[in-house]
Amino acid sequence: MRNAEKLMAAHPQMIRCHRTCIVNKNYIQRIDRGSDGLILHLFDYPQEIPVSRQYILTVKEALKSK
Repeated sequence: MRNAEKLMAAHPQMIRCHRTCIVNKNYIQRIDRGSDGLILHLFDYPQEIPVSRQYILTVKEALKSK
């Protein structure tokens, strides 16, 4: 996953939100607060994407510049 993140560094719309997930911030439909933290809901993707505590600030900063 670390290698994929390095390859996508040239694409600022791609953000890492969990140790298992990298998402395109343009496809985030909404953000909910779950019992374990934040949860992302994407357009045309039925599963919820968790945001780990390690990446909460990264996700928030990326969404401010959206």
